[in-house]
Amino acid sequence: MDVGARTASDLVDRLLERGDQDVTVLDLAADALAVTHSRLGARADGVHWPTSDLLARQPPQRYRLRYDRAVFPFLTNAHGQDRHLAALSQALAPGR
Repeated sequence: MDVGARTASDLVDRLLERGDQDVTVLDLAADALAVTHSRLGARADGVHWPTSDLLARQPPQRYRLRYDRAVFPFLTNAHGQDRHLAALSQALAPGR
């Protein structure tokens, strides 16, 4: 799962190129998802694109990898940071 679909990121591209098949790109902004989705063209069809607040979302599955490049630094209080760490714990598969 790639959290934050910023247009400069090519993580989803690299995951698809190496053969990963269960890829999720999550962002709060539908516009950011649309830009990345469009850039991928037909490859985007195999990607899950939830528009959601990471801290309020119950993950539908557990992921082997969760990459978050920009959320934690913006959480400036302990409550938000604790919620972020709880979301991380819920999203990662055991042993990863």
